[in-house]
Amino acid sequence: MKRYNRCLLPIFITLIFLSTFLSATGFKEQISYTPIKEKSLMHGMLAASGSRQAGKLLKIWLSEFHKIYPRVESRSSFEGSSSGIEALLNGRSNIAISSRPIRVKEIQSFRRLKGYAPTELKVSLGAIAIYVNKLNRLESITLKELDAIFSKEKKRGYPKEIKSWQDLGVEKNSSIAIYLLNQNSGIREYFQKKVMLDGEYKELNASSEFSTTEELTAHVAEHNTSITFGNIGIENLKVKSLKVAQKSLFPSYAPSIDNIVNGRYPLTRYYYLYFDISENRTLPPLLYEFTRYILSSDGQKSVYKIDGIALDPQTIGSQLSKLHSEE
Repeated sequence: MKRYNRCLLPIFITLIFLSTFLSATGFKEQISYTPIKEKSLMHGMLAASGSRQAGKLLKIWLSEFHKIYPRVESRSSFEGSSSGIEALLNGRSNIAISSRPIRVKEIQSFRRLKGYAPTELKVSLGAIAIYVNKLNRLESITLKELDAIFSKEKKRGYPKEIKSWQDLGVEKNSSIAIYLLNQNSGIREYFQKKVMLDGEYKELNASSEFSTTEELTAHVAEHNTSITFGNIGIENLKVKSLKVAQKSLFPSYAPSIDNIVNGRYPLTRYYYLYFDISENRTLPPLLYEFTRYILSSDGQKSVYKIDGIALDPQTIGSQLSKLHSEE
């Protein structure tokens, strides 16, 4: 019997350590969502707006939350991150989801109108992929080369504008056809800041802009000289994503879950949720419970349905620490 207890001792110590660690990081809240006892007391309207891609995830969360609390209603409109934050400012929604951080000028608008900045929460991890036609022989690209392809200014210092595939070492000497998401897209703004260092995009005609990554990649699939960027997760017989390197001679990484989670893939980003409430104020019960559900394991499982990646326990804990509920 004593031998049995000695065998259990290391396991017992390990369990105590894990319990302490998970509690400190907020992971206990993430394990599962526990609904309030009187579900009928949870009611009201969740009006959502924002990013098209992240909106797919928010729709899933709204639907699952309604199953828990049938008296909670929702309506949504997803036309882009910018339009979502504008709708939040103007009172047309009480939740905005964005594929980029809120802009300084948007915060200034909130402060002028309301006297405070909105509450911001990270709710999912994701990444941007660089897409080319499957027949393209290029397999990897650097941030400096991407800047020289898409930007007028080449702020990363590439010696010349990249106009043809031959400039990238590909045999064919055909011009590179650039396609982009429209100007309301948070992805487009993220790329501009992360890759182009806030440089200006090259001028394109309206036919070169699309609303979704799916539309972009469908076009790339039919044009073997094209390049674009968008949400990860689209791979088919006619389109492929490139590996990306920080600099020349640096290792390049594919946009895989492992590379994104470990920070090796350079174009990793978050999805953000915004509320029209300052961070030093309490959230109304409906918003508080909805956010608690999103940051639970039940909510984070849904992230993978749109090729997103669940937040790590430490990030979950830091986001939960921002939440304050009304008594």
